[in-house]
Amino acid sequence: MIRKQKNRKIILIAILLLVAISIGYAGLTTTLSINGTANVASTSWNVYFTNIQTTNGSVTGTNVTTEPTILETNTTSLSYVVTLDKPGDFYEFTVDVVNGGTINAKIADNGITKTTLNESQDILANYTVTYLDGGVITAGDKLSKSGQTINGIGDTRTIKVRVEYDPNITVEQLNSIGDNDVTLTLNLSLNYVQD
Repeated sequence: MIRKQKNRKIILIAILLLVAISIGYAGLTTTLSINGTANVASTSWNVYFTNIQTTNGSVTGTNVTTEPTILETNTTSLSYVVTLDKPGDFYEFTVDVVNGGTINAKIADNGITKTTLNESQDILANYTVTYLDGGVITAGDKLSKSGQTINGIGDTRTIKVRVEYDPNITVEQLNSIGDNDVTLTLNLSLNYVQD
C-alpha cells in the first residue's frame, strides 16, 4: 500500500511535471509571420539636347546655311552648316543636355563624336566642344536623373560649341589652300549610357 501510494505520488508528480513543461513550452513558442509588399518603380530613359542659343558676335545671315538642328526629337545629336569668310569670324552656340529620365546617366567610353576637320579645314578653323565653363567633355562624365544631383552635377549641363576662322592664320597657309571658300558641315553627338 505504501508502495502504491508512492507510485501514485510519482505518477502524479510526473503528470504535473509534464503539464508544467507543456505549458512552459507553449508559452515560449510563437508563430512569426512576416508580410510585406515590394514595389518596383517604373523607370524612364530620356537624355536629350534642348535650348540652343547662338552667341552674340557669331556670323549670321547667309553665312549660316543650316542653324544648329537637333537631328531627332529627344536625342543628343545635332548638325549645322556655316561659312566663315575671314580670319576672326566665328560661329558659337550653347546647347543644354538634359536628363529628364529616372536613371542616372554618363557619357559612354566611345560616347563623344564630333566632325573631324580635314587638312585644309584644320588649317583654317578651330573647332571646339566644351562645357560652358570651358571644361573638357570626357567619357564617364555624369548627368544625374531628373531633379537630383551627383557630386554637385545636376540633371542639366550646358555645352558650348565654337568654330572659328583661325585669326592667326598666315598668308602662306592661306596660299596653300587656294581661293576656294571652305564650307563646314559639322556634327556633334554625345552618347549617354546608364550610370
